[in-house]
Amino acid sequence: MTCTNLGCSIRSRVKRVTVLLLHYEGFGRGIVVSTGDRTVIGRIARLTVVLDSDVKPPLAYEIRMYDRYVAAFVTVVTVIFTLWVTLGKYRLSDLLINAITTIASNVPEGLIPAIGVILTVMVYRLGKGRCLVKHLLALDTLGLTSAVILRTRVLTTKEMSVSHLWMDSEIFSVTESKDDSGST
Repeated sequence: MTCTNLGCSIRSRVKRVTVLLLHYEGFGRGIVVSTGDRTVIGRIARLTVVLDSDVKPPLAYEIRMYDRYVAAFVTVVTVIFTLWVTLGKYRLSDLLINAITTIASNVPEGLIPAIGVILTVMVYRLGKGRCLVKHLLALDTLGLTSAVILRTRVLTTKEMSVSHLWMDSEIFSVTESKDDSGST
């Protein structure tokens, strides 16, 4: 069964281009289904920006500090440039245009998409290991730890084991286990 609508997973969709398509020769035709925040990459980028107020992952802290450094640098450069232009006896409108241009040229536009793509690659790698990540910024924290305690106070590690099994109102003791490869 093939799936062509947006309700299906990305892997089961057919005849879809997710990010970019370079068509070198021949004939091609396409219909734009979604743009901006409605695309898969747009939704991922939105998840990297939206933060819970009580959760502050290390990546969010680093992004915030980077933004502050860039803002301080841009402010210093703009003030120096404005003073330099003022000494040249330019008009106020030219001074304002130059200040706005200096500020706009120093803002990194590709930061959020780059973070979104990096986190998407991390989700893909974790997905190969059968991991589910609900919030993308949690990946930074998960990469630094070998055990995670959830809000429900459940300790989660990379290795899972079962010691007792409850089935048909009876408790069984498990003495042997098998992993996915079938070894004991």
